[in-house]
Order: sequence, then C-alpha cells, then structure tokens
Amino acid sequence: ALAELMDDTSVPIAREALADKSPRVRAAGAHALAIYGAPERFKAVQALIDDDATVSAGVALAEEIQNPDIAKALGQRLATSQSLDLRRAVVAALGRADSIEALRVLAAFVKDPDIGSDVARAIAGSPNDGAVRIIEKMIADKSLLRIGVRAYVVRAARAGESSGIANRSEEHT
Repeated sequence: ALAELMDDTSVPIAREALADKSPRVRAAGAHALAIYGAPERFKAVQALIDDDATVSAGVALAEEIQNPDIAKALGQRLATSQSLDLRRAVVAALGRADSIEALRVLAAFVKDPDIGSDVARAIAGSPNDGAVRIIEKMIADKSLLRIGVRAYVVRAARAGESSGIANRSEEHT
C-alpha cells in the first residue's frame, strides 16, 4: 500500500519482504519493488516465477516487468509446468512483452500440441515488431502453414502489418 502511495520509505521494507517465509509477503515485496522501478525488481520477479508457491504472482508481475532473464524464466515454466492454466498464463505474459526474447521463447513452443494455438495468438498480438518475422517463419514451415496464416491475419488486422511471404502463401492456400 505504501508503494502505491509512492512512499519511498517502503523500499527497504519491500527488500526485506523478499526473504520472508510467507509467499504472499514475498509477492507483495516484489510488487512494491516493481512499482518503484527498483533495480532489483527483475530478480525479485524472476524469483517469484522460479518458486512454485509464488509462480502465479510472478507471472502476473511479468506482464508489467520484462527483461531477458524473466523471459527465460517464463520459458522454463512453459517447458516444465504440467498445469495448462499456468502455461496459458505464461504465454499471455510473454505475448504482452515488447521484447524479441519473449518472441523467441514463444516461437520455441508454437508446435506444442497443448498451447500452440495460444502461442500463435500471442505472437500475432505481440507489441514487438519482430512478430511478423516469426510469423513468416511459421508460414514457411509447412507443418505450421495453417496456424501461421491465421496468426498473419490477426497481426494484419490488429497492427496493420503486412509481409510479402505471407501474401504469397495466402495466394497458394
């Protein structure tokens, strides 16, 4: 609450909270550091993602706080989690990130039978300009042509981007 009021006296309290036994307190500490833009906010969010007790809070914060290490931690969760709901939340967080690292992580899971459609949708809606290149690679892969064209249509409708390879592929489908 102090962080939301921009009371900077809470920064040391937030740092201490990261070591607390309670998952809720650790999550609150990381959230406060994120609000302040504290240098350790990235490591705090990554620690939440890496901990089974706080992973949901970490994924939620990852939608606001992104860097390459957080994208890698989210990718690790995608690779190891058995929870379809958690995997979908991770995909959504990566899809909102404006980073090429997040797109690379997503691209690695586009063939996953459980979340491939979610991944393609996240790539299509990504705020990063590199998304169209990932979609072009999807279209060039015959096993991903259909989902790639769907992602391209979504991307073109949302972002107004076009691609020569995607246009040629649409003509042949």
